[in-house]
Amino acid sequence: MDFIKTIRMELAPEGRLYPSAEWVEKQQPKVSAVAIILAPIGLQPSVLLTRRVEYGGVHSGQMSFPGGRLEQHEQPLQAAIRETWEEVGIDLAPHPVVSELLPLYIPPSNFLVYPFVFQLNHLPELQPNEEVAYSRWIGWNDLVEANIHQKEIIENRSVPGFLFENDFVWGATGMLLNEIRKTLFIP
Repeated sequence: MDFIKTIRMELAPEGRLYPSAEWVEKQQPKVSAVAIILAPIGLQPSVLLTRRVEYGGVHSGQMSFPGGRLEQHEQPLQAAIRETWEEVGIDLAPHPVVSELLPLYIPPSNFLVYPFVFQLNHLPELQPNEEVAYSRWIGWNDLVEANIHQKEIIENRSVPGFLFENDFVWGATGMLLNEIRKTLFIP
């Protein structure tokens, strides 16, 4: 856990502390799940990211993984699969979960996110819904070689993140990208 904590904190906003499980539980967070989807482009694995539409919420316009809030009586894995289908039209049900990462607490929105990693053997056709401004694939080599940009002004504060062309990936999505690039072995 200390290794994962260290990796995630590399992309945490300045001054943010890593919350204890007890503290998070006291916050009574909303529960959500995301799908981190790996698929080949040529011979290189790639990771799917989407940009949320502008809607006035805390995560408006941010780069993210497909996912969202759990519905009543739904488990996190079911939510990740359902939300991915709704947001980008990929049916993950027949694909095995390669890895389940530790849940990540997001203080600004009070969400506890359960991340699941899926590996597809083909590049799927994407069908983004109205929640998605656009989607893009980040090549594994680009991800592994990405530098952490230490400061970018967002909401009048500086935050660390990754810059892929014009897309700045920060916050929970940046933390999870950093985690998979440092912990998953991709041949």
